[in-house]
Amino acid sequence: MKTCYSELEEKVKGLIRESFSKRIAPHGKIGIDLTNENLIERWLTDIMAIGFNNDDLILAAKDIYEFQKPMEQVLKMPVIMENICDRVYRSSYRFDAEIEAFKGYVELRETAPEEVVLFKVREELADIEEGEFYVV
Repeated sequence: MKTCYSELEEKVKGLIRESFSKRIAPHGKIGIDLTNENLIERWLTDIMAIGFNNDDLILAAKDIYEFQKPMEQVLKMPVIMENICDRVYRSSYRFDAEIEAFKGYVELRETAPEEVVLFKVREELADIEEGEFYVV
């Protein structure tokens, strides 16, 4: 039985979150303004946008901007395209394995069984070492 996209995507996102946590674990609190959990969710958004847009960083940033701009009042902070572009660029530099893992999910989700997709994602993330985090 084929798993629906949302269930499989949640599993993939969970593996990617684990990868981010592994990268930053020895570093303690990374951000000044955001918790590590908030940063992980932001990075996940970035790599998903990059993966869905086949490495086109401008399109990825535009997707994030178009999603977040209407929530500007709720977020109580301005949503600025240039800030999103900077963040997406940093994520593309820092998280190549996670991007490749998500792109593998996008590529295989319609044609491969869940086990194959999750194997591919785990394979892409396998070489990440604890503490392997680049400050850009």
